[in-house]
Amino acid sequence: MKKLTVFTVIILTIMLLIGCVGQTGDRPPQQDDTGSATEEPEPIEPEPTEPTEPEPAEPEDPATPEQPEQSAWEHRLSTWPMAFGFAEAGGRRLIYNTDECEKMEEDGFDPAIYSLAIGPYGEIVSITYENVQEETAQNNNRDNADNFSNLPGFLYSPTDTRLTKNKTYVLAAAGPLVDMLVAMSPPGWKGNTPLMAEETIESITSFKGRGVEWGKVLANTKKDEGLIGLVLFERQGNDMLFSIVYMDETKTLFWDCPAEYDEVSTWRIDTGDGPGLLEPLLLARFEEGLLLMLTWGSAEGESILLLCEEDGAFIETKEVSYGRYWSPF
Repeated sequence: MKKLTVFTVIILTIMLLIGCVGQTGDRPPQQDDTGSATEEPEPIEPEPTEPTEPEPAEPEDPATPEQPEQSAWEHRLSTWPMAFGFAEAGGRRLIYNTDECEKMEEDGFDPAIYSLAIGPYGEIVSITYENVQEETAQNNNRDNADNFSNLPGFLYSPTDTRLTKNKTYVLAAAGPLVDMLVAMSPPGWKGNTPLMAEETIESITSFKGRGVEWGKVLANTKKDEGLIGLVLFERQGNDMLFSIVYMDETKTLFWDCPAEYDEVSTWRIDTGDGPGLLEPLLLARFEEGLLLMLTWGSAEGESILLLCEEDGAFIETKEVSYGRYWSPF
């Protein structure tokens, strides 16, 4: 074989370079099934879209706070139709003192629902609704017999006896409260409160571990020979204490009322270092225990004290409240 000339080598090199370029260049157009050439479709650009804000998430319902369950006493007291009033000087009328008579009647209140009045020591008096009494210009805002005819409110009259002048009465309908009343009587004549027996004082001193200044009987129960009493304990520094006590053959219940010593008004304004005037209004016995209601008077006025038996003692409840203002100043 003859040696390749330089010219021949140059020609072969150029041919090889041309072949490489053809392999790396643009592809020939594709053919369809019929053999005709087709061009590749151009890619479709997506249309621009407006940016959208994410929808706000619906707020979750706030958790409803659990309502505390009513105690047995709270449930019982909340179901009773009950109001308060007081008697005029002649004892022939009773007023449920309120300046919202018209609104109450518009809201559906029927004043004739009250057919009974429970007075001091559980006395039950039948009453009849009369009418609404309008306020007069002479009203001095004192809730007492002297200002009776000037006060706004619902008027009632007793049907079979007179009421006791200026005393507070519970207005009620016939039903559980009246059916469960415990009969009681004042221990003395015209509100005199005799001292407790010496052996009773000794028993209370031992039970409470504190000396007694004095103890008075507020009422006697007629069926089980029980008593309701008021006890003032000896002062210890500035610590003062009085108690309401119920005692019978089966139980002893105390409601304690501590206070800080004040020469003029320890418990009530202008009552000195004494507890003021406490008088039983009603005593009732239920499956939950005893219910004791008293009026608590002072120089300024009078309020209701409602005590319920619980865990071997009396506790105060605010389910029922009432107050009268009668200050002479």
